[in-house]
Amino acid sequence: MLALQEVFASGRDAFLRELAKEYPYQTKMLDKEGINVYDGGVIIVSRYPIVNEAQYVFPDCSGTDCFANKGVNYAEIIKGGEAYHVFATHTASFDTDTARAYRQKQFQQMKALAHSLNIPSYETVVYSGDFNVNKRKFPDDYQQMIANLSANEPHILVTPNRHLIRASMTLRVKRYLVARMSNTSITSW
Repeated sequence: MLALQEVFASGRDAFLRELAKEYPYQTKMLDKEGINVYDGGVIIVSRYPIVNEAQYVFPDCSGTDCFANKGVNYAEIIKGGEAYHVFATHTASFDTDTARAYRQKQFQQMKALAHSLNIPSYETVVYSGDFNVNKRKFPDDYQQMIANLSANEPHILVTPNRHLIRASMTLRVKRYLVARMSNTSITSW
């Protein structure tokens, strides 16, 4: 499964067709009806069936973020008879006080979308994407994001080629993948 953000380039249709050779299941591109310069540029692609999908475009934006329909894309993916609930997002990108406040509100909206889907507590939930949270500059923002999503950082992730990424994983990876605390943790993908 790949959660892609900023898929805006003019050649993206050809890119997604090529990607479909290995990841044949794809959500719709994040977007909403109406006119904007860009759609959301967020899509989830998978080797395993996507049996349910949903989207939510964030209502608030600031600066040039308003040129894109930023939000969250959701896919329920079935692998080995188990459901994995994947949320991919691209949140407010600036470090202004306004954008930082919008970002935290967007995490709450993402959690509300997850709650509205009535996901059983024993099924895996993954929040992924470009969260735009600068953990070094604004450490409280990072902790607030985790709290707003009711999530925790993964400590071990097994990649498709079975290499382990331990708690020493880079800050960049840690801030892009969190799993909801009340649901099971991911042991492999």
